[in-house]
Amino acid sequence: MPDQEHFVNSENSPNTSSIDKIDKKIKIGSYDIISSGSLIVQNSQPIEFKFDDLIFKITFINDTNVSDRNIDINVIDSVMNIKLLNQNNSFFSSSTELFRLAVLNGRRLSFKFSILSINSGNSCANEDKIFYYTWYLGEQVNN
Repeated sequence: MPDQEHFVNSENSPNTSSIDKIDKKIKIGSYDIISSGSLIVQNSQPIEFKFDDLIFKITFINDTNVSDRNIDINVIDSVMNIKLLNQNNSFFSSSTELFRLAVLNGRRLSFKFSILSINSGNSCANEDKIFYYTWYLGEQVNN
């Protein structure tokens, strides 16, 4: 049986190679996904996300005086700092629920992540990580 090619042409876009001109949408349930992916984070370096004027900075903190894994969230100088405490040697350490962090364009902006440590033979403070993330745009928020 010969290989068959199956495709559908979009009526809305001309033949073009520019991905920026493609209308893209991903939904999970009632949420619109505005960003999702994975990052290889070398030496536990900070990660920064920016959506319009909202800035989120994620840092990995290793505190040998504390045995628990924890998450600390605060806002300093209009930047939301998300500190992930003791995520060293993580094997798919994940948030159990959505973190509702902000309002973007009148809708609730939420975040979920998972972490996998790699190259953990290095010191825990400098180990590499794979950081999986998804940003969810949810329900309309009334001011």
